[in-house]
Amino acid sequence: MTTLVVAMVGRKGGSGKTTTVFNLAGALVTDGARVLLVDTDPQGSLSRILMGVAPTEGLGVRLLAPARGVADLIVPSGIAGVDLLPGNATMREARSQLAGNPAASVRLRALLRALGGYDAILIDTPPELDFPSASAVLAADLCLLPTDLSQQSLDALADTICFVEEQAPLGGGRLAGIVPTDVRARERFDRDALAAMEVAYEGLIRMPVPYSPRVKESIAACQPVVTYDPKSQAAAAYHALATVVRAYTVAPVGDR
Repeated sequence: MTTLVVAMVGRKGGSGKTTTVFNLAGALVTDGARVLLVDTDPQGSLSRILMGVAPTEGLGVRLLAPARGVADLIVPSGIAGVDLLPGNATMREARSQLAGNPAASVRLRALLRALGGYDAILIDTPPELDFPSASAVLAADLCLLPTDLSQQSLDALADTICFVEEQAPLGGGRLAGIVPTDVRARERFDRDALAAMEVAYEGLIRMPVPYSPRVKESIAACQPVVTYDPKSQAAAAYHALATVVRAYTVAPVGDR
């Protein structure tokens, strides 16, 4: 079985990376996929959502000592069909010790390839373009860039695209799309910003996710919006994004 690895990358916090990982996983499992979520953020936001508390041991420890593997760290997420490889503050230690070490940047790739049984692995990254994000891009087949439509986020988007492209010669995942989040279609600013993005990044804009308080409610309930409010426009958007991702599982990116 080919496992597709997808990294959510972005320089700015609050742009929708964790929300996209959480809800894309929910959309994928509704079609029978088995999904692993990987938290590379030292803040462990995704892990806290799914576990309720900060995990006592996280991915950073195994990046420092990769011979042990990560299989024993994986826990059920509470969502049927979804497991979690948690992250916590140990990622800061890994970043401090391993940054600037090219060989260490591909450790995550090797750790994930040693796992089996998953149709997709989705990687959440911190709001910095440094060692954890580089490790995620180098482990991925595809990179998705969630972003809200604020000017700060759009400025960060340009930096993130350059960052992903810089990893390509090293075997980094291909840029598969930009995912506009929290889009308020009735507001002129959002409509104009989205139209400008369509021009600037032609062919890269994926299904925009509309703003909905139901998305935040679903996260608080630890339930993806596709099951929390399956008839919502947000749920439809995540199903559309899952369709984009599944298309790559039919014709997977080759081994790097």
